[in-house]
Amino acid sequence: MVPPAVPDGAFVIVDPVVAPRFWVSAAEDPVVEPPAMLPPEPLPPGAPWAQAGPEAASARVVAARIAVMRLTFSFVADTQDPTTLRHRVFGPARRRPGAARVPAGPVAPRAAFPSARGDADRRRHGVTHDISYPPLNTPKPVAEDVWIVDAAPIEAGGLPLPIRMTVLRLAGGELLLHSPVPHHPGLQRALEALSRIGHLVAPSIGHWMFLAGWQAACPNAITWAVPGLEDRRPVRRAGIRIDGELGDTPPRAWAGAIDTVLVAGPVFREVCLFHRPSGTLVLTDLVVNLEADLLPPAPRVLARLLGIVAPDGRAPLYLRLLLSLNRAEAARAARRLVDLAPQRVVFAHGQWFARDATGELRRALAWLLEPETGGERPLGQVRPAIAPWLAGAALAGVVAAFAYARRRR
Repeated sequence: MVPPAVPDGAFVIVDPVVAPRFWVSAAEDPVVEPPAMLPPEPLPPGAPWAQAGPEAASARVVAARIAVMRLTFSFVADTQDPTTLRHRVFGPARRRPGAARVPAGPVAPRAAFPSARGDADRRRHGVTHDISYPPLNTPKPVAEDVWIVDAAPIEAGGLPLPIRMTVLRLAGGELLLHSPVPHHPGLQRALEALSRIGHLVAPSIGHWMFLAGWQAACPNAITWAVPGLEDRRPVRRAGIRIDGELGDTPPRAWAGAIDTVLVAGPVFREVCLFHRPSGTLVLTDLVVNLEADLLPPAPRVLARLLGIVAPDGRAPLYLRLLLSLNRAEAARAARRLVDLAPQRVVFAHGQWFARDATGELRRALAWLLEPETGGERPLGQVRPAIAPWLAGAALAGVVAAFAYARRRR
């Protein structure tokens, strides 16, 4: 079946689970544009319905398939411009009446933003913008020459995650974008009003997904990454250009303004940046501090199992397992971070540390900072290096039991 020509604003979502293709009418909203990663497909003009596969579907089937698409493509939907995909197809995420959008200006973490509990229907569907920190895609100053940019959440392993970029202005005036969020022309214009974008940083093995858009928009910016990122097949396939690698010694252009600390384990690497003039430490995944009351029920349970719920957030369980395999070196890096005595600690996911930052950082890294001493231990006390493995085994058991129970239904 080949429908007629494409009307303005029509786009397709490919659904490999339910049907080969899923056409959605957008005739009532002609400003919708096809997302770059999803090729446009023909759509019968003026059709106020969705069609899956070669045959028309009933309204009930269509509704069910849209629900499946919400889950299947939640990552795609939330990494695209919210005005062109998720909002246009499924409607904007509703915010609790009275939940304020804090204007741009000096900001604190979530304390400045009223807690926004979504209604039951919205919570059931996982990723919502209520777990982010508005205003989104807007530079917000937190210290002199330091800004943060919060963006729409993504989904990782079934867990909705707010994402954040940190912007630092170097001594020469150039801007450094740490862990870039999705590129938007308006965001780029707002940043260029501050200064020229000169450096892009992929600070860990998982924080490179949005580099391509910024590299295309800022071709003269230098792209820095953690060691080994350039060799990963997904990075090569995406055509990401890496100009230099970061370790424990900062590039010459940053010297005197930014210190770097590399935290490494099997598979995982993260480079932490310390902005000396403002006393700001910038992390990505070494600390995750999600607010439980903003998460849907199932992800909230998973976040507690991973140990990343505020106010006691730390590295997710799987990272603690990996870093425990290289514990001595990781512990030395953790001590270096605490010895920097940061005035604030900003990271990519969740409520960052604006007050008592050094104390909060010491608490979050206590699992690495605790010395491994020999000798006898009280009954029931395990070695710090063994505890994460026991917790990991317990978590794996819970997941396996859950999968078995679902299979038996």
